[in-house]
Amino acid sequence: MEAKRTPLIELLERVPRDAVLVVEHDQFSSSSHPVGRLCHEAAAALEAAREDAERYRWLRDRHDKTHQDWHVRDQWNNVPAIGGLDAAIDAAREARNG
Repeated sequence: MEAKRTPLIELLERVPRDAVLVVEHDQFSSSSHPVGRLCHEAAAALEAAREDAERYRWLRDRHDKTHQDWHVRDQWNNVPAIGGLDAAIDAAREARNG
């Protein structure tokens, strides 16, 4: 029998929003972590990323099919090739996260 696979976003959303993990370090100290809130924030971020990816794929695929002009231009006023746009997005993401 094959196990049912549940999407990560759904699993994260199942965690109660007010869930807290308490870790006891020793008899005198402990720390609490708001895992419920963090799971819901992660689920929202994943969903937003999924929606962004769908929008980008739609735009990229539409350009591939129709060759319509975009409002994205390089410094010489040329429309970037799809590979160039992918590279530009990757570079911008790296710079932002770096």
